[in-house]
Amino acid sequence: TLTRFRQELLRGGFDASHQHNFAQRKELATFALKCSDVAHSTKHFDLHVNWTLRINAEFFHQGDTERDKGMACSPFCDRTNINVAESQRGFYSFIVCPLFQAMDEHLGGRIQHEVLRQMDRNMQFWKRY
Repeated sequence: TLTRFRQELLRGGFDASHQHNFAQRKELATFALKCSDVAHSTKHFDLHVNWTLRINAEFFHQGDTERDKGMACSPFCDRTNINVAESQRGFYSFIVCPLFQAMDEHLGGRIQHEVLRQMDRNMQFWKRY
């Protein structure tokens, strides 16, 4: 999705205002949904950490269930072998930052001041650990 989104930006961006341009509207909506799925990473740090802990608890529960069934734990789900700060650094580097930077490009820099700055502050916290 990110690759297709970036390719569309290189071609001149989206014209989702036309009701007949269903493919572009769908692509833009899909991309916005992906951004919203990880948007806690752009929120004030206390809220972001709260959601990070909740998501990790969900992952660890899945890993516990897998272990109880004799299965290998899925990535990031093994509570005995995870460094949360390290996983967050990767999450920011490979998922969050590219998504929101592309969305900012689409929106002409309109989310840069608030959203991207907070995202960067949160990422800098995880880099310290």
